Amino acid sequence: MSISEFIFQFINSEIPLEEFEVWVYQTSELEEILGPDAYLDLIDFNFRSKDALHQVKQKLLARIGIEQFETWYIHKELTDLINDVQDPVDIIGGFYAMYCNGYRFLGPIGLMYVEGIDDMPRLLERELWDEVAFAQKRTTLQPYLDRLKPVAQRLLEAIDNKQIRITGEYCYEIEPDLESELKQKYFMPVVQVAQG
Repeated sequence: MSISEFIFQFINSEIPLEEFEVWVYQTSELEEILGPDAYLDLIDFNFRSKDALHQVKQKLLARIGIEQFETWYIHKELTDLINDVQDPVDIIGGFYAMYCNGYRFLGPIGLMYVEGIDDMPRLLERELWDEVAFAQKRTTLQPYLDRLKPVAQRLLEAIDNKQIRITGEYCYEIEPDLESELKQKYFMPVVQVAQG
């Protein structure tokens, strides 16, 4: 795993603070990525302080840039959706939240959440459901995934080709041709509002 990948996973709460601290002391190459001042600040940091987790994440985000982390996170979630790595209900719900907060390019996926996925049981809720009812409800997820995976693939390509560039928290730039393509080819309206 690359140094950047390890840092991003830590910021995303996939790696515990204690493991990250040990890794910091063992990874001298970290200085090349963070720079000497930020690296020494991290080496001298009190990882046992009350608010250490939040402080370390903020220091890393300030140095690396929120746009790099957000790009990594969106890329990871799109890849996980395509490859069935984690519960798609959680991923699609997350994309809906990001869409609402400003990442409008995620609309073709995120809006599927309110079209029928929001009442779908999450895998983490399996023990709360009758086994048969859970299985029946989850089988209705597949048609949504069949529609969403090509969209996720197209968004991944757009991010990789810099047609979508994250420029800050919930800020991005998108090539006009891609924006038109997403609206025409993939945007699936959720609700038709009657005029009059």
